[in-house]
Amino acid sequence: MIDKAQFIAESSWRYFWHPVCTLKELRKNPDGRGKRMRVRLLAQNLIVAETNSGVIALGDKCAHRSSSLSLGWVEGDCVRCPYHGWVYNSEGVCIEIPAAPGMPIPPAAKVARYDAKEAYGLVWVRLDSALDIPVPPCPDWDDPEMKCVPFEPYLWKTSAARRLENFVDLSHFPFVHEVSLGSREHTTFPVPTVNQTKGQIRFTYIPLKGARKTGDTENKDVEVVRTDYRIIMPFGVHVVLHARNGRRTGLWMVASPMESGMCRIFQMGNRTHFFDPDQIHLDFQWRIVLEDVPIIESQEPPEIPDPQSEISTPPDKVSIHYRRWLHQMSRAAEKGPDALANCLWAERLEGKETPAAASA
Repeated sequence: MIDKAQFIAESSWRYFWHPVCTLKELRKNPDGRGKRMRVRLLAQNLIVAETNSGVIALGDKCAHRSSSLSLGWVEGDCVRCPYHGWVYNSEGVCIEIPAAPGMPIPPAAKVARYDAKEAYGLVWVRLDSALDIPVPPCPDWDDPEMKCVPFEPYLWKTSAARRLENFVDLSHFPFVHEVSLGSREHTTFPVPTVNQTKGQIRFTYIPLKGARKTGDTENKDVEVVRTDYRIIMPFGVHVVLHARNGRRTGLWMVASPMESGMCRIFQMGNRTHFFDPDQIHLDFQWRIVLEDVPIIESQEPPEIPDPQSEISTPPDKVSIHYRRWLHQMSRAAEKGPDALANCLWAERLEGKETPAAASA
C-alpha cells in the first residue's frame, strides 16, 4: 500500500492521537533536569515534558544550533536548551536568550508545538489538531469489575499496521501459537460478520470446541466461548474474551508508528478475576508476543504493500476490510481533513454502506 517514502508523507495518521511513552517513563528524571524524554513519532523526533501546567510536546531541535532540547532542563512551564540555554515556553516560543539579555528575540526563534495529553497511564501526542478525533478508548479502564495491568512498552521492527493486523488474525493460531492458543486439529475458522462504525471495525469470534486454548489447560471452566474484537482506527485494538464461568479478560493494544518499519507497542491485560497473580497473566501474554515476533518481523516489506503484492482469501476478511479502510483514509486525507472525517465516520453494517459524519 505504501512504501518508505510514502510513510514519511502519510498524512492521515497525523490527525490521530498516538501513545509515545508511559507516565512512569516520563517521570523517572534520573539526572535531576526534570521530567522529559525524547520520543519518535511518524519519523519526527519530539520532546515530551511534564511542566508545572501539565504535559507538553515540542519539536526536539533548538532553532538556534539544532541541539536536542530533550538533553536540557524543564523549568516551570518551559524547556531550556542544553547548548546555549535558550528557553522555550509551552507553545514552543523562545522567551529567553541568555547571551543576548534585553535584545529583541527573533520572531523565528520557535519550535513546533504539538497537542499532548495523559490517558490510561500514557502520554499521547497528535501532530495535527484539525480534526477532533478522540484518544483510542480503553473501555476496561473505567469498569469497576476489571483490573487493568499494563505491559512494559516494547519495540517491533515492523509497521504499526502489520502489528495490528497480527493482533486480530485468527488463522495463524494453529501454526504460530500451536501450544499456547491454537491446535493443528483446528485450522479452519468461521468467517465473521464485520461491522464498521464510528471509526471502529467490530467482529465476534465463537471458537469451535477445542479450537481455542486458554493458557489454563487444567481448568475447563475458563474455556473461551466468545471473543469480541474492535479495531480502533488506525492502530488500536480492544479484545474481550468471555469464559464459560463468566469471567472476562480484556486485551488492549495500541501500536505507535515511530518510523517506517518500526513501531512501539503499548498494551494492557485486564480481567475480572482480581485475585489471580498478575505475573501469571503477563507471562502468558508475553509468551504469545515472543511467538509472534520472528514471524511478523520477517514480513517484507514492513509496511502493508500494494494490494496486488499479496494474495488474500475469504478467511482474511478482517484484514481485507482493515486494509481497504486504511487505504481509503489515506486517499481521503489527500483531499483534506473534512474528507478524512467523512471516511473515518462512515458506517458499513452487514455489507450496507451509509455515510455518517458524526464522531464517536
